[in-house]
Amino acid sequence: GADESEGSIVGYDAQKDDRVDVRFERVPGHHFGTGDMFSAFLIDGLCRGWSLEKSARYGAEGVSDALARR
Repeated sequence: GADESEGSIVGYDAQKDDRVDVRFERVPGHHFGTGDMFSAFLIDGLCRGWSLEKSARYGAEGVSDALARR
């Protein structure tokens, strides 16, 4: 079976013709608004001119950091 303690953000960067797969550790529980928070970090990174992979990693780390402070 799949390891439920790990998640993955999968995407495709058409400009680079490259697949993106960013792994992250799941935080147990139900956390509302994390998708919105991730999207904000992702868009922030893309607006800074970062790659899709770097922006997705920034989003995953931002959400993880926010959940750790709860």
